Amino acid sequence: MTKVLFLNGGAAIRGRDTAYLELDGPQAFLNRGGINLGDMLVYDATLKIIEFDGISNIQFRENWQARDIDRINAEHGVCIIRGSNYFAESIDLGDLVPLVEKLKMPIVPIGVGAQAATYKRLRLPEGTKRFLKAVAERCHSIGVRGHYSAEVLNDAGIKNVSVIGCPSIFRSLRPTQKIQKKPWSEDLRVGLTLNKYLSGEYAEDQIKSLRLQREFLVLLANMKSSVLYSQGEKDEFILANGLKDLEQQALRSILAKYSLSEDDPAVVDFLRSRTKVFLDIDSWGRDVADVDFMIGFRLHGNVMALHQGIPAVFYTYDSRVKEIAELFHMPFIDSAGFRRIDIRQIYEATDFDAFEAAYARQYRHLAAFLDANGLRHRLTPPAPSEQPVIRGEGAPDVGTEMKLPIRPEDMAAWYDREISWMTQEIARLRSRDWHLTRTIQDLRQEAAKTAMAAE
Repeated sequence: MTKVLFLNGGAAIRGRDTAYLELDGPQAFLNRGGINLGDMLVYDATLKIIEFDGISNIQFRENWQARDIDRINAEHGVCIIRGSNYFAESIDLGDLVPLVEKLKMPIVPIGVGAQAATYKRLRLPEGTKRFLKAVAERCHSIGVRGHYSAEVLNDAGIKNVSVIGCPSIFRSLRPTQKIQKKPWSEDLRVGLTLNKYLSGEYAEDQIKSLRLQREFLVLLANMKSSVLYSQGEKDEFILANGLKDLEQQALRSILAKYSLSEDDPAVVDFLRSRTKVFLDIDSWGRDVADVDFMIGFRLHGNVMALHQGIPAVFYTYDSRVKEIAELFHMPFIDSAGFRRIDIRQIYEATDFDAFEAAYARQYRHLAAFLDANGLRHRLTPPAPSEQPVIRGEGAPDVGTEMKLPIRPEDMAAWYDREISWMTQEIARLRSRDWHLTRTIQDLRQEAAKTAMAAE
């Protein structure tokens, strides 16, 4: 009997192994302030991969000290850490070390990773290093999502690392994955994924990412069969669920983020009538199954298409998306390249032969990793144990970034518009800076006068 303890699972479970958000109506969702459906998809996929007889969950942010740890140790045979972005310069996991040390069972992270705007050497907090050391001592190897994450852990002194990718990609449990690509037509149903919260450690260039997403909104608003898939953001949820009292404010918030106007009826209609949010992973998957092509900025929104055999192209903007795209040879476009978008050109240029080969390879790596860590699973056929794959030591070549031809005459007008907008934005920021400087000066003078009067 194997009862599994999940750390940071983060969702309820319906039936045998389907993750969903347990909420009593839309207001309960709004009270939460939003969710991350990508995290739920990772949890859901892990549930489908692992064999278990029961599940408990401890969230990183909960008051775990109040838990009966002795009972938890007696009832559970293994602990799994749900994959996510745990290793960043801004995240200190030191508070979790006492919990890890109290758990008397193997602790196996599956698909964890580093987070940075670009590939760079990270200065992890000392608490995170202690957490990593404590976990590494309790498993055969730590399963990371890509070679960059493996390098970050290697720099922190953690050597027992296996590069397995993200469990979400293997949600179908199939050892091979074929991508079915239809001929292009104007009636192609295109799914779009956006992420308007890209900054800091989550974006190499926030402005470029937002402007490219703006372009996508304008283009797909004029493709009648297109759909916008949200991953749980509050404003998008309001529009998708037709919450009339809040709809106008939510619409304005999204439009403002992308420097768009309510005067564009196509964009407004697209956001209002073709935005979708699902709080149940199976329902999300069933809807995406009707899409012909997925493109955009959400890692797991695009993955939801790929594991159903649907073509997907990723726009990369941070280390997380890039290392996954490189590991699996997924077609991707680097947002830093910042160029006009031609959806038909992108679609027709996609090739998934390399992805299909990489998928089969990583499936074997994942099965070997689970076997080595003593985890029962549903991946078939079983694979022989393999050594951890670390970048620079037998790592596969990368290079699936799409290099699309550029015609100067096609690019000129778009760049002219973007440069004009950036020039205006710079002027606006300079004006705000001037007014702020004047306000600070006036406040200092007023404070000085008040101090003199008090003397």
